[in-house]
Amino acid sequence: MGKIHFLKLKADYFNQEKLRTLRLSAGGETFTVIYLKLMLFSLQNSGLLMCDNIADLAETIDEQTGNVEIALPYLLAQKLVIQHSETEYEVVNVGALTGSEDISAERVRRFREKQDAQYRQLSALVNVQIKRDISEEIVALYHEKLPMLARCIKISDKRRSNIMQRMTEYKGADKLEFWENVFDIVAQSDFLIGAKTDFKADLEWIINKSNMLKIMEGRYKPSGIKQFSRDGKAGSPKNSAGGTPSTADWEAVL
Repeated sequence: MGKIHFLKLKADYFNQEKLRTLRLSAGGETFTVIYLKLMLFSLQNSGLLMCDNIADLAETIDEQTGNVEIALPYLLAQKLVIQHSETEYEVVNVGALTGSEDISAERVRRFREKQDAQYRQLSALVNVQIKRDISEEIVALYHEKLPMLARCIKISDKRRSNIMQRMTEYKGADKLEFWENVFDIVAQSDFLIGAKTDFKADLEWIINKSNMLKIMEGRYKPSGIKQFSRDGKAGSPKNSAGGTPSTADWEAVL
Protein backbone atom coordinates (compact mmCIF):
# COMPACT_ATOMS: atom_id res chain seq x y z
CA MET A 1 0.00 0.00 0.00
CA GLY A 2 1.46 3.36 -1.01
CA LYS A 3 2.13 6.19 1.38
CA ILE A 4 -0.21 9.17 1.73
CA HIS A 5 1.72 12.40 1.60
CA PHE A 6 0.28 15.63 2.97
CA LEU A 7 1.26 19.13 3.99
CA LYS A 8 0.86 20.39 7.57
CA LEU A 9 0.25 24.16 7.44
CA LYS A 10 -0.15 26.34 10.52
CA ALA A 11 -3.11 28.71 10.74
CA ASP A 12 -0.84 31.73 10.19
CA TYR A 13 1.24 30.11 7.43
CA PHE A 14 0.26 32.64 4.75
CA ASN A 15 1.00 35.57 7.08
CA GLN A 16 4.75 34.99 6.77
CA GLU A 17 6.34 38.08 5.23
CA LYS A 18 7.66 36.29 2.14
CA LEU A 19 4.33 34.61 1.37
CA ARG A 20 2.28 37.68 2.28
CA THR A 21 4.32 39.77 -0.17
CA LEU A 22 3.80 37.15 -2.85
CA ARG A 23 0.08 36.78 -2.10
CA LEU A 24 -0.64 40.52 -2.18
CA SER A 25 1.29 41.14 -5.41
CA ALA A 26 -0.28 41.55 -8.84
CA GLY A 27 -1.43 38.04 -9.78
CA GLY A 28 -0.50 36.90 -6.26
CA GLU A 29 -3.26 34.31 -5.91
CA THR A 30 -2.01 32.51 -9.00
CA PHE A 31 1.63 32.65 -7.83
CA THR A 32 0.68 31.34 -4.37
CA VAL A 33 -1.13 28.39 -5.96
CA ILE A 34 1.99 27.73 -8.05
CA TYR A 35 4.11 27.63 -4.88
CA LEU A 36 1.69 25.25 -3.15
CA LYS A 37 1.63 22.99 -6.21
CA LEU A 38 5.43 22.88 -6.25
CA MET A 39 5.31 21.75 -2.62
CA LEU A 40 2.66 19.11 -3.27
CA PHE A 41 4.32 17.68 -6.38
CA SER A 42 7.64 17.41 -4.52
CA LEU A 43 6.27 15.55 -1.45
CA GLN A 44 7.09 12.07 -2.68
CA ASN A 45 10.69 13.01 -3.46
CA SER A 46 11.79 14.80 -0.26
CA GLY A 47 11.06 18.22 -1.74
CA LEU A 48 12.86 17.62 -5.04
CA LEU A 49 11.44 18.34 -8.49
CA MET A 50 13.07 17.18 -11.71
CA CYS A 51 12.28 18.90 -15.02
CA ASP A 52 13.95 19.63 -18.36
CA ASN A 53 13.05 23.36 -18.33
CA ILE A 54 10.50 25.84 -17.00
CA ALA A 55 7.95 24.83 -19.63
CA ASP A 56 8.29 21.21 -18.47
CA LEU A 57 7.92 22.33 -14.84
CA ALA A 58 4.79 24.32 -15.72
CA GLU A 59 3.32 21.28 -17.48
CA THR A 60 4.08 19.09 -14.45
CA ILE A 61 2.05 21.32 -12.11
CA ASP A 62 -0.54 22.17 -14.81
CA GLU A 63 0.05 25.95 -14.79
CA GLN A 64 0.73 28.48 -17.55
CA THR A 65 4.42 28.77 -18.44
CA GLY A 66 4.32 32.59 -18.34
CA ASN A 67 3.00 32.60 -14.76
CA VAL A 68 5.66 30.10 -13.64
CA GLU A 69 8.35 32.25 -15.31
CA ILE A 70 7.21 35.21 -13.17
CA ALA A 71 6.75 33.33 -9.88
CA LEU A 72 9.90 31.15 -9.93
CA PRO A 73 12.51 33.97 -9.81
CA TYR A 74 10.79 35.42 -6.72
CA LEU A 75 10.69 32.00 -5.01
CA LEU A 76 14.39 31.50 -5.81
CA ALA A 77 15.38 34.98 -4.63
CA GLN A 78 13.51 34.46 -1.33
CA LYS A 79 15.10 31.00 -0.89
CA LEU A 80 11.71 29.30 -0.82
CA VAL A 81 12.99 27.20 -3.72
CA ILE A 82 16.60 26.15 -4.41
CA GLN A 83 17.89 25.36 -7.89
CA HIS A 84 20.56 22.66 -7.60
CA SER A 85 21.08 22.31 -11.36
CA GLU A 86 19.39 23.12 -14.65
CA THR A 87 17.03 20.19 -14.14
CA GLU A 88 16.70 19.91 -10.34
CA TYR A 89 14.81 22.16 -7.92
CA GLU A 90 14.17 21.77 -4.20
CA VAL A 91 11.17 23.25 -2.40
CA VAL A 92 12.84 24.16 0.89
CA ASN A 93 9.87 24.08 3.30
CA VAL A 94 8.56 20.66 2.30
CA GLY A 95 10.68 18.72 4.81
CA ALA A 96 9.52 20.77 7.78
CA LEU A 97 5.89 20.48 6.71
CA THR A 98 5.84 16.73 6.10
CA GLY A 99 7.73 15.41 9.11
CA SER A 100 11.05 14.93 7.26
CA GLU A 101 12.68 18.07 8.53
CA ASP A 102 16.05 16.43 9.30
CA ILE A 103 16.52 15.31 5.69
CA SER A 104 15.56 18.69 4.30
CA ALA A 105 17.67 20.60 6.81
CA GLU A 106 20.73 18.49 6.01
CA ARG A 107 20.30 19.10 2.27
CA VAL A 108 19.80 22.83 2.80
CA ARG A 109 22.92 23.14 4.97
CA ARG A 110 24.96 21.23 2.41
CA PHE A 111 24.07 23.63 -0.37
CA ARG A 112 23.62 26.90 1.53
CA GLU A 113 27.23 28.06 1.57
CA LYS A 114 27.73 27.08 -2.06
CA GLN A 115 24.53 28.75 -3.20
CA ASP A 116 24.63 32.01 -1.18
CA ALA A 117 26.71 33.82 -3.81
CA GLN A 118 24.33 32.58 -6.50
CA TYR A 119 21.30 33.88 -4.57
CA ARG A 120 22.83 37.35 -4.20
CA GLN A 121 23.70 37.44 -7.90
CA LEU A 122 20.24 36.22 -8.86
CA SER A 123 18.55 38.88 -6.73
CA ALA A 124 20.67 41.59 -8.37
CA LEU A 125 20.17 40.35 -11.93
CA VAL A 126 16.52 39.43 -11.77
CA ASN A 127 15.62 42.46 -9.63
CA VAL A 128 12.30 40.92 -8.72
CA GLN A 129 9.88 43.67 -7.87
CA ILE A 130 6.51 42.78 -6.40
CA LYS A 131 4.25 45.64 -7.37
CA ARG A 132 0.87 46.68 -6.02
CA ASP A 133 -1.87 45.53 -8.37
CA ILE A 134 -3.23 48.69 -10.02
CA SER A 135 -4.76 46.91 -13.01
CA GLU A 136 -8.28 48.11 -12.19
CA GLU A 137 -7.14 51.75 -11.97
CA ILE A 138 -5.15 51.42 -15.20
CA VAL A 139 -8.19 50.09 -17.05
CA ALA A 140 -10.37 52.88 -15.63
CA LEU A 141 -7.76 55.43 -16.75
CA TYR A 142 -7.64 53.81 -20.20
CA HIS A 143 -11.42 54.23 -20.55
CA GLU A 144 -11.21 57.85 -19.38
CA LYS A 145 -8.32 58.85 -21.65
CA LEU A 146 -9.21 56.78 -24.71
CA PRO A 147 -13.01 56.60 -25.02
CA MET A 148 -12.65 56.29 -28.81
CA LEU A 149 -10.97 52.87 -28.48
CA ALA A 150 -12.53 49.50 -27.68
CA ARG A 151 -13.52 49.03 -24.06
CA CYS A 152 -11.82 46.47 -21.85
CA ILE A 153 -14.73 44.36 -20.58
CA LYS A 154 -12.66 41.97 -18.46
CA ILE A 155 -9.17 41.98 -16.98
CA SER A 156 -8.16 38.46 -17.93
CA ASP A 157 -5.21 36.65 -16.34
CA LYS A 158 -3.21 37.28 -19.52
CA ARG A 159 -3.93 41.03 -19.45
CA ARG A 160 -3.15 41.28 -15.74
CA SER A 161 0.09 39.35 -16.31
CA ASN A 162 1.08 41.67 -19.20
CA ILE A 163 0.44 44.75 -17.06
CA MET A 164 2.55 43.30 -14.24
CA GLN A 165 5.40 42.48 -16.60
CA ARG A 166 5.39 46.03 -18.01
CA MET A 167 5.46 47.32 -14.41
CA THR A 168 8.70 45.42 -13.79
CA GLU A 169 10.26 46.50 -17.09
CA TYR A 170 9.78 50.28 -16.89
CA LYS A 171 10.71 52.53 -14.01
CA GLY A 172 7.69 54.35 -12.63
CA ALA A 173 5.22 51.98 -14.31
CA ASP A 174 3.74 51.12 -10.91
CA LYS A 175 2.39 54.69 -10.77
CA LEU A 176 -0.73 55.90 -12.59
CA GLU A 177 1.12 58.98 -13.88
CA PHE A 178 3.21 56.69 -16.08
CA TRP A 179 0.11 55.15 -17.66
CA GLU A 180 -1.58 58.54 -18.00
CA ASN A 181 1.36 59.71 -20.11
CA VAL A 182 1.27 56.51 -22.19
CA PHE A 183 -2.45 56.94 -22.90
CA ASP A 184 -1.90 60.63 -23.72
CA ILE A 185 0.63 59.62 -26.38
CA VAL A 186 -1.80 57.10 -27.85
CA ALA A 187 -4.64 59.68 -27.84
CA GLN A 188 -2.51 62.14 -29.82
CA SER A 189 -1.55 59.57 -32.47
CA ASP A 190 -3.91 59.67 -35.46
CA PHE A 191 -2.68 56.24 -36.48
CA LEU A 192 -3.34 54.56 -33.11
CA ILE A 193 -6.85 56.00 -32.70
CA GLY A 194 -7.89 55.05 -36.24
CA ALA A 195 -7.99 58.51 -37.79
CA LYS A 196 -5.70 57.49 -40.68
CA THR A 197 -6.56 53.84 -41.34
CA ASP A 198 -9.03 51.21 -40.22
CA PHE A 199 -6.57 50.07 -37.55
CA LYS A 200 -7.28 51.04 -33.95
CA ALA A 201 -5.18 50.18 -30.92
CA ASP A 202 -6.80 48.79 -27.78
CA LEU A 203 -5.65 48.04 -24.24
CA GLU A 204 -4.31 44.59 -25.14
CA TRP A 205 -2.30 46.10 -28.01
CA ILE A 206 -0.90 48.86 -25.78
CA ILE A 207 0.27 46.54 -22.97
CA ASN A 208 1.87 44.09 -25.42
CA LYS A 209 5.64 43.99 -24.80
CA SER A 210 6.79 44.97 -28.29
CA ASN A 211 4.09 47.61 -28.76
CA MET A 212 4.84 49.25 -25.42
CA LEU A 213 8.50 49.43 -26.43
CA LYS A 214 7.53 51.24 -29.64
CA ILE A 215 5.52 53.77 -27.64
CA MET A 216 8.38 54.27 -25.18
CA GLU A 217 10.87 54.71 -28.02
CA GLY A 218 8.77 57.57 -29.38
CA ARG A 219 7.60 55.95 -32.62
CA TYR A 220 4.14 57.41 -32.11
CA LYS A 221 5.41 60.62 -30.49
CA PRO A 222 3.24 63.67 -31.28
CA SER A 223 4.32 67.23 -30.67
CA GLY A 224 3.61 68.83 -27.30
CA ILE A 225 3.21 65.55 -25.42
CA LYS A 226 5.32 64.31 -22.51
CA GLN A 227 7.90 61.69 -23.41
CA PHE A 228 10.13 59.55 -21.25
CA SER A 229 13.77 59.98 -20.45
CA ARG A 230 16.01 57.01 -19.72
CA ASP A 231 15.27 57.21 -15.98
CA GLY A 232 11.56 56.70 -16.65
CA LYS A 233 10.54 60.31 -15.85
CA ALA A 234 8.19 62.20 -18.11
CA GLY A 235 9.27 65.44 -19.73
CA SER A 236 10.79 66.98 -22.82
CA PRO A 237 14.57 67.28 -23.16
CA LYS A 238 16.27 70.67 -23.15
CA ASN A 239 18.87 71.75 -25.67
CA SER A 240 22.08 73.43 -24.67
CA ALA A 241 20.53 76.90 -25.07
CA GLY A 242 17.45 76.00 -23.01
CA GLY A 243 15.11 76.45 -25.97
CA THR A 244 12.87 74.14 -27.99
CA PRO A 245 14.50 70.70 -28.30
CA SER A 246 15.70 69.62 -31.71
CA THR A 247 15.53 66.13 -33.25
CA ALA A 248 19.06 65.52 -32.00
CA ASP A 249 18.00 66.49 -28.46
CA TRP A 250 15.17 63.95 -28.57
CA GLU A 251 17.48 61.25 -29.91
CA ALA A 252 19.84 61.87 -27.02
CA VAL A 253 17.02 61.01 -24.61
CA LEU A 254 15.31 58.13 -26.40
